Amino acid sequence: MHKSTYFFLVILGIVFLPKANFAQFETLEEQKLTTIKWEVSNPVALLSQKYINENSKDSRIQGFRVQLFFGNRDEAQKVRTAFLKKHPNIEAEIDYLAPNFRVRVGGFRTHLEAYRFHQRLVSEFSGSYIVQDKIRVPPLSSKY
Repeated sequence: MHKSTYFFLVILGIVFLPKANFAQFETLEEQKLTTIKWEVSNPVALLSQKYINENSKDSRIQGFRVQLFFGNRDEAQKVRTAFLKKHPNIEAEIDYLAPNFRVRVGGFRTHLEAYRFHQRLVSEFSGSYIVQDKIRVPPLSSKY
C-alpha cells in the first residue's frame, strides 16, 4: 500500500478508536441486542458541513473559454455584440476585472474543445486566446 493509505488508516484509528466501546459479551443474546454508535467530533462535522455548503452554492465547473477582448466597457460591448451577431447560439459574457472589462465566450469541458472553437474565431478576433474559467455544465456532445 501507499504511504498515503497508511497515513489515512492511522488518522482514522486516532479519530475513531478512542470513541468505540469494546466489550465482551456473556451471551449471544447480549451481542445481538448491542448496537454500535459512531460519534463524530464536532469540528469534523462542522468542516464536512462547510464543505457541502460551499460546493452546493456554485453549480459551475472548471472548464475553458475563449477570451476575445480586454479593455474598456464600450469596446467590450461592441465586441460582444459583433460576436453574438455571427454566433447567436454561443454564450458570451462581459466580466469586470478592475479597471477593465473582458469578453469571454463559449463554455468547454476540455482544452481541445476550446482549441477547435478558437481556430474558427482566429480570423475574426486575432487577439483571442483560450483561458481556464468556471463554466456552466454544458450538455454532453453526441458526436462521440
